[in-house]
Amino acid sequence: MKWIVLVVQFLLITFLSFSQPQGDGNKLDSKGRKHGKWVKFHEGTKKKRYVGTFNNDIPIGKFTYYYITGEVSAVTEFFNEITAYTRMYHVNGKVMAAGKYTNQEKDSTWLSFNDRKEIIGKENYVAGKLNGESIVYYPSDPSKGKVKRYEITNYKAGLKHGKWIQFYDSGQTKAEGVYKDGNLDGRVKWLYASGKIEIEGYYKHAVKNGFWKYYENDGELRRKVYYKNGSVIEGDVLEKYIEELKKAKAAQKTKL
Repeated sequence: MKWIVLVVQFLLITFLSFSQPQGDGNKLDSKGRKHGKWVKFHEGTKKKRYVGTFNNDIPIGKFTYYYITGEVSAVTEFFNEITAYTRMYHVNGKVMAAGKYTNQEKDSTWLSFNDRKEIIGKENYVAGKLNGESIVYYPSDPSKGKVKRYEITNYKAGLKHGKWIQFYDSGQTKAEGVYKDGNLDGRVKWLYASGKIEIEGYYKHAVKNGFWKYYENDGELRRKVYYKNGSVIEGDVLEKYIEELKKAKAAQKTKL
């Protein structure tokens, strides 16, 4: 998504630009460390890139960043060497994203907005990696003044892990399944807006396994396909394979 790219670009500007050559009038001490107020310009121009204050080369307090066209692109408040809070802005001045950095990595809850100030995303981070519930939103409904969820994905240490669900604009479930270590694993299904199942099947370690069923909107089964490790099997091969599964299951019951 566009806002993700912009967030990454801002992260680079925030924490990497301080090592670049200073702008006009900025001072370094005898050890080459930045002190006091600094103004950095966009390369090859006299247009401000950021304005802020350093103490022994460490950014402190408020830093304001600018687009080359002059509008504010972000404001970061450095509370200490570890913690900083950031707000990024669209060119029209509306907030694009807001969140916290700890040790130069995203931390806790981050919110993202479109250029109409409507929330479009909510993510949770631990040590720079997505962790917990991540929500993508539809723009708010002007008639009801409510924000609608489009997709909820759970993460663990940066990988999709846990329940995943998508919604229609009406709020009705559109699709759902479960991720394990970044891959779909287990039963998944897609539904028509009416709530009836359109497709249902199973994943095993990210590949299709078992019967996948495809339905018409009236609930009638349209076709049925069997997958073995992601490949379709049918005819005599399928019959033989199912018979082998039945024998293996019967033998397992006998042991129990």
